[in-house]
Amino acid sequence: MTERFNIAARLRANADLSPGTDAIWFPNGVDAAGEVRFDSLSFADVERDSDAYARGFKRLGITKGTKTIVMVKSSPELYGVLFGLFKVGAVPVVVDPGMGIRKMVECYKSVGAEAFIGIPLAHVVRLLFPDSFSTLRALVTVSKRKLWGGSLLSELHDHGAELVPIADTSHDDLALINFTTGSTGARKGVECTHGMIDAMVRSVEAEFGQCDTDMSLVTIPFIALFNLMIRSTSVLAPMDQAKPGEVDARAVISAINRFRVTMLFGSPAFMHRVTRGAKPGDSFPSLRFVISGGAPVHAKVLDAFRALMPEHANFFTTYGATEALPIASIEARETVAETRAATAEGKGTCVGRPRGGTAIRILRISDEALADVTASDWCAPGAIGEITIAGPIVSPRYHRNAEADRLMKIQEGATLWHRTGDLGWLDEKGRLWFVGRKSQRVQTAGGTLFSVATEGIFNGHPLVYRSALVGMGEPGRQQPILCLELHETPDIETRRRVVAEVLRLAQEHPSTRAVTLALVHPKFPVDVRHNAKIGREELAAWASNLVTQARKGPPSLALRSIPIFGWLFIAVGAVFYPFFAAHSWLWVLWAIDVFLSVVVHGLQIFVATPRGRAAGHSPSTIAFMTMAYGATWWKDLLPLELEAERANAGRAPTAP
Repeated sequence: MTERFNIAARLRANADLSPGTDAIWFPNGVDAAGEVRFDSLSFADVERDSDAYARGFKRLGITKGTKTIVMVKSSPELYGVLFGLFKVGAVPVVVDPGMGIRKMVECYKSVGAEAFIGIPLAHVVRLLFPDSFSTLRALVTVSKRKLWGGSLLSELHDHGAELVPIADTSHDDLALINFTTGSTGARKGVECTHGMIDAMVRSVEAEFGQCDTDMSLVTIPFIALFNLMIRSTSVLAPMDQAKPGEVDARAVISAINRFRVTMLFGSPAFMHRVTRGAKPGDSFPSLRFVISGGAPVHAKVLDAFRALMPEHANFFTTYGATEALPIASIEARETVAETRAATAEGKGTCVGRPRGGTAIRILRISDEALADVTASDWCAPGAIGEITIAGPIVSPRYHRNAEADRLMKIQEGATLWHRTGDLGWLDEKGRLWFVGRKSQRVQTAGGTLFSVATEGIFNGHPLVYRSALVGMGEPGRQQPILCLELHETPDIETRRRVVAEVLRLAQEHPSTRAVTLALVHPKFPVDVRHNAKIGREELAAWASNLVTQARKGPPSLALRSIPIFGWLFIAVGAVFYPFFAAHSWLWVLWAIDVFLSVVVHGLQIFVATPRGRAAGHSPSTIAFMTMAYGATWWKDLLPLELEAERANAGRAPTAP
């Protein structure tokens, strides 16, 4: 018989034990001095609010099993709404809005939700895409004005004398649907059960020692959800949680020290931003432990953040997924002492030992579905394959997506294995090493290169912020191209030197000798949730387009002559203006030419500048050439790293 359990019971128990303890501190404007002002709610407040919302939801027909889209910003209302939904047994549906409106509404359409709770902007989206929300029967607006149909959230806030009965759910019942961002594949709705979420919370308590005395800085909404179940106090960071890579470092540093924060979770992009904004003398003396995840943490970022922490504090890097969190973790001292050198040699990033009762096995690399597995399908220790996991923190299935289940799930007897789509290997100590996404491996004629493992060789260069290995061409015959993002915008000679040094480094390692081309990119595309996972698919398209353009040879001089004739026509019109003015059609053509040559060419300087700099031109040259030739000049520009490719254009092609 399945054990009865509802995660809302954790909040109620915490409110009973510590009713007056601060549960959430949240930004609420700024004071006269320009400092962020914070207000707070106690655990008893959050419990009462969630009860009040639960009563209102029941009146509206939102009950057990009702799939409910939640589009509410990180705020006290969000957590009251979520726990109110848990209490009635409803199923919140969460999609990251950063993925873009069309992708987001496609996710919602696939769910077939019955209820919708959102801010006014969310309702605008709902009205613009009615087909994606045709199954809705209950609408709630988080606003003061009733302009979007349905009810206001404030109207549903029904305080009563009696506790709301918590819905009778089991460990296996659906609690939440959380969509993957689709940054490295198709977007999928992950089913999170009450038992799975409880196992995640227990894992965080056991593995990291988080407890009721911790003050936690919240940079993503799920952390506050966990904190409310652990009885830790949450401080909602003064930031746009959808853009951790653009956080105001000074505001975050102030909040950490003001509230004497003891723990925080941050993506590598968040960590990098904070360390870059730190000033001499800044430190975080109250920090007890820090967790980073979402992507591998570069050594330079890890060291810089650890320098702000007390000596006794721990810095954990974690490995996880929307389908399971945390899968593995490792503390920074072990990274520095035992695994960092191997990362710099191209062995991958060590993400630590399994956590949360998770079993990890390495499956032979295959892009096909596997209905079952045999002993020969599992890799021996040290061999690279697909990271495959099983355990209580792992989602049992995707929502209404049988094809994803077929590709990502394997039933082996009583054990359900989840294929992560990541590649890695296990060492003799049982530690997991991550080498990159399966879909992002580069398959050359001479063998396979793994993105993260390969990039570890180059990320140690002092001027390289991060690198990304991508492939050009068909799998099996791909040309590896290394994309580089530098810490600062360098001058031309520095840029040439960095690229030359990186390519020399590639020749020093047998596994990377096939890497003979490196391109500097101004700013890598990243995922929408953590701003840390590199969009290698986008970089691959960018690099391939540039290389293809270079191999076509120099631009046509005939095309370049068009804007020159335009300038000559302007000059003639200026000299013979009375004649042009007397002929209206001629004057209109002349005015259009002036607009195109002066205004349009002038505006193009802003987009031409980064391409001109990448090609090695000075600002004055970029401005002059863009005004003279417009897009016929700057659209043909190539990074200086491709000078040899263009110089060789027209010669007999060689196989990559």
